[in-house]
Order: sequence, then structure tokens, then C-alpha cells
Amino acid sequence: MTQLSLYVLSDSYEWAEDLRQDSVLISEKLNSSNWAKVVYLSPQQAEKKHGITCACCSRGELVTLLSNLYLDHVLGRGNAFKYVLVEGENSKGIKEELRQDPLVSARYNFL
Repeated sequence: MTQLSLYVLSDSYEWAEDLRQDSVLISEKLNSSNWAKVVYLSPQQAEKKHGITCACCSRGELVTLLSNLYLDHVLGRGNAFKYVLVEGENSKGIKEELRQDPLVSARYNFL
């Protein structure tokens, strides 16, 4: 099974400009400069105590989103992409939570 590369960063501006056209950004911030796809998730959409990228409350929604992105990729739906970036303040916590999910771990290579 093919794995997609998954990066969890505290700031998407760290990501190289030339790789953005091959990348999906998942973020609470409005940012649309040259990405293959941007998924904007506001804290209000999550209806949880903390924001969507909070490691203690967002696991379910992020896991669902990552599953859907993986399916889009393997079925060739939407813009082609090679990388998925999750932008959040607690990048270490988010990464650790996502690694604990067996489907995300099977489908994504954490870098």
C-alpha cells in the first residue's frame, strides 16, 4: 500500500514554495498561496473546547479528514498531491495523537 508523506508543522511558512503545488494544507489559518488544496477548519466548526488542531480534542475530525484525503488521492479525485501538512500550535502533540491511530499510521509516513 502506498503511503503519503505527512508533516505536522507549527507554521506552514516553513514549507518550501516549490513544494506547495504538490501539497495539501490543513490549517485553522486562512492561507491559500499556491497549495494543491487548502482545508480550512475553524475552531467553531469543531464545536469543541479547543481549536481543531488541539491534540486533546481534535483527533476524530483530523483522522476523518486524513482518511478522506487518502481516498481522494488513491481514487484520483481532485488535484493531485504528494504531501499533506497539518498546521497547528502543538505540532508535537498532534503528531503523537495521529500516530496512535492505526489507519493514519498505515496510510501516512510521518516526517
